[in-house]
Amino acid sequence: MDALAGTGAAAAAVEDVYPLTPLQNGMLLHTLADPGVYLDQASFLLEGAGDPHRLATAWQRLVDATPALRTHLVWEDVPEPLQVVRRHAPLTVRHLDWSHLPEDAQAAALVELAQAERAAGVDLTAGPLMKLALVRARPDAVRVVWTFHHLVLDGWSTTQIFEDVFAQYAALGTDAAPAALTRPPFREYVAWLRGQDGSAAREYWAGALAGFDAPTPLPYDRRPAPGHRAHAAARVRVELAEERAKALSAMAARHHLTLNTVVQGAWALLLARHSGEGDVCFGATTSGRPAELPGMESTVGNFLNTLPVRVRPAEEGETLAGWLGRLQEEQARARASSTWPCARSGRSPNSRRAPSCSTPWWSSRTTRTTRRPPPSTACGSPR
Repeated sequence: MDALAGTGAAAAAVEDVYPLTPLQNGMLLHTLADPGVYLDQASFLLEGAGDPHRLATAWQRLVDATPALRTHLVWEDVPEPLQVVRRHAPLTVRHLDWSHLPEDAQAAALVELAQAERAAGVDLTAGPLMKLALVRARPDAVRVVWTFHHLVLDGWSTTQIFEDVFAQYAALGTDAAPAALTRPPFREYVAWLRGQDGSAAREYWAGALAGFDAPTPLPYDRRPAPGHRAHAAARVRVELAEERAKALSAMAARHHLTLNTVVQGAWALLLARHSGEGDVCFGATTSGRPAELPGMESTVGNFLNTLPVRVRPAEEGETLAGWLGRLQEEQARARASSTWPCARSGRSPNSRRAPSCSTPWWSSRTTRTTRRPPPSTACGSPR
C-alpha cells in the first residue's frame, strides 16, 4: 500500500487495492499491445432531459457510490497487476451545445465527436476508466456519448448504471433525497474467485484439451505470422427471418437443447469445414456471474468469462440432435470448472501431466449476450 499510494493524505485517498481477475489480466495484456481493442462507446439521446449539468452530477454520484468506477490499474513494479480504488475519482465530462445546429449538421458533428473521444482513449493509470460528452441537442434533449474501458464493465453492468444514473437525475430535480446506491462491490467477486480450489478444474481442463496444442486456424489458408494479433476491421449484422428463428427455437426445444448450444454446434461445423480439421476448438464467452455468490446479479464490474469449446466429430451412428446433446453436456461440465485461471485467460494446458498457460486455445469465439433494455424514467427515454 505504501508503495502504491505513499503515506499520509495520499494513502488516505485510497479505499481499496486488490488483484485483477484472470480475464482482466488477459484484457490488460491485449490493451497494452493494442490500446483501443477494449475501448467501448455508447451514444444515445435522452428525451426529456433538459439539464446536462444535473445529468453530469447524477453520473458523478454513481461514480462516488461504485468502487469499480473509481478504479485505476497498476502493473509496473508490482508482483501482479492490481486495481486501485480511490475514495473519490472526478469524472471527466465535456459539455457541448448543438441546439442551434440542424439535424444533419448534428449527425455529422456526432460522428466526429465519437471518433475523437475514441481516439483520445482513457488512461488506465488514472480512474475513472470512463468519460462523458454531454451535448445539448434541443432544450429538452441531451445527447450522451459515453466512452469506457471494457476491462472494468461488462454489458450487464451498463443496465445497472443506466438505472442508477436515471434515478439520481430524477431525484436531483425534486426535493426528495437521492436514492441510496448500495450494490455489492466487485471486490467480493475477486475474493471469491481467488478462494476457489483450482486443482479439480486444472485436472478437468488437462483432460478435456489433451492433445490439442494449437488453435483451429481462421482463415485456414492464411495462417498468421508469429506475434500477429487479429483485430476487428468491420461489423457485419445478420438477422434470421422470423419463421426461421421460430423453427430453430422449436427444434431446440424438442431436443431439450439451448439455442446457445445450437449456435455453438453450427460454428463448430463451419470451422471444421473451412479448416479441414474434424477436431476443432473455439472460445465461448458467457456472463460469468456466479449464482452461488449473493448479490452478483446487481454488481457493477466485469464478470465475463471465456472458456474453450472443444468439439469432436460425431460418433458412428450419432444423430445431429445426439451430437448437439453431447456438446451441451460437455459444456455443462466445463462451466463447473470455469474458475481455473488458464481457462479464463485463453491459454492452453498443453498436456495432462503439466498444464501451463503458454499456448492460445482459439482464434475465434462465440458470445451469448443477454442485456436488459435501459429503463424509461422521469429524466426521459434513451434512444
